Amino acid sequence: MMECNREERGDRGFDFNVLNAGTIVMFTPITDEAQAWWKEWVDWESAQMLGNSYSVEHRYAPAIVEGLIAAGFRPCITVGG
Repeated sequence: MMECNREERGDRGFDFNVLNAGTIVMFTPITDEAQAWWKEWVDWESAQMLGNSYSVEHRYAPAIVEGLIAAGFRPCITVGG
């Protein structure tokens, strides 16, 4: 997984910001392609939106991250707030 620090979260080289907040993981698609992938491959209607981010139970996050990496996306993953 690609871990990054807070300063890197806005880096245009990343397609998703992923924030592991413990019991939930926040996924923020950065690019239009990332947003389209999310809507096609993730049950996004059951994920609660918080701002521009989708909140997902932590148990589902690893499979989502694996899927987006397999699709060629580059996630910026941070832990904590």
